[in-house]
Amino acid sequence: MASIVNRSAFTVTVPGYRGKDKNKYTRKFAYGKLKDAEAYMRALIEQGLTPDITQGETTFQVKVVRVGHEPQCETFHSLREAEAYVKRIEAEAEVDLFRDYTQAAKTTTADLIRRYMEEDCPGMKGGDNYIIILRAMLEDSSHELRKRIAQRKAEIKEFGKALTPLGANRQPMTSLEWLHLPLHKVKPEHIEDFIADRLEYVEGSTVDRQIDLLSSVYTRARKGWRIHMDLSPLEGVKRPRYFNERDRRLKGDEEFRLLEAARREDQMASMEAHVEALAADVVRAYVSLMRQRRQPSLLNLRLELGAGSYSTIAGHLEKLSLVQRSRKFIRTKKRGRPSRPQM
Repeated sequence: MASIVNRSAFTVTVPGYRGKDKNKYTRKFAYGKLKDAEAYMRALIEQGLTPDITQGETTFQVKVVRVGHEPQCETFHSLREAEAYVKRIEAEAEVDLFRDYTQAAKTTTADLIRRYMEEDCPGMKGGDNYIIILRAMLEDSSHELRKRIAQRKAEIKEFGKALTPLGANRQPMTSLEWLHLPLHKVKPEHIEDFIADRLEYVEGSTVDRQIDLLSSVYTRARKGWRIHMDLSPLEGVKRPRYFNERDRRLKGDEEFRLLEAARREDQMASMEAHVEALAADVVRAYVSLMRQRRQPSLLNLRLELGAGSYSTIAGHLEKLSLVQRSRKFIRTKKRGRPSRPQM
């Protein structure tokens, strides 16, 4: 089902030469130029030399063929990567989870952005802004704005005024050439270079929103358009760090409602603190009356506390009584004399 072919270049050398003449007869031939390499070797042999030919180990092509699917071809820079890819493909085939990565190898991020702008953005809230951001990234990936700026400068120098419309009032974005790479060739360092360059002109929050937009594009491609990717290009990318805050003027009755909400929150916190303090005082008063061998009635507790309503004190007493009854029931059960707690 899967085969690995070494498509690295061939190198023809003549051993025995040293110094400046060491590489005198050394020549490299592409994988498809093997016949040219053999012809060169025959020419060297006719000169009485003993040439040698070797093949590098820098390019390995994996070809996957399966009935009912288009052949898949992937290229790797080492044999280990190629073998790992073959193992993954075979493991997916065993559980009938064959994924076609051919489309991802033929698709670029720029292709996904154009489709996202055409199909998804028009029906989204804020879609017009997304189109502006994504179109700017596409333009700057091919240096269109930079070329217009250079053209306008040349026109001003020659004619005294600019004739070419600028089309945008912003600083051109750089390090976006990776938008035109196949998806499986986009590395985290490509995107991190873009982030580093962009942070020189805008805030980290702005850059992070652009990365979020790219993430939406890749997610739509994987889940909606079924373009299978081994890893998302954003996998492992270090995002910019920033303090996510903003300043905004209060409008209408927002100040009044904000202060009212804060006042109610403060009242609730004060009430809870008061109730907790009163409950602790009730327990202390109860213990104090027991030590004095006085009946812990509501009247005596009220006199001992000097504060609190009878209903509140009664509520705390009920909770305390339930705790004592359950403890008594547990002690009785441990002694082997099961009994029911008194009600």
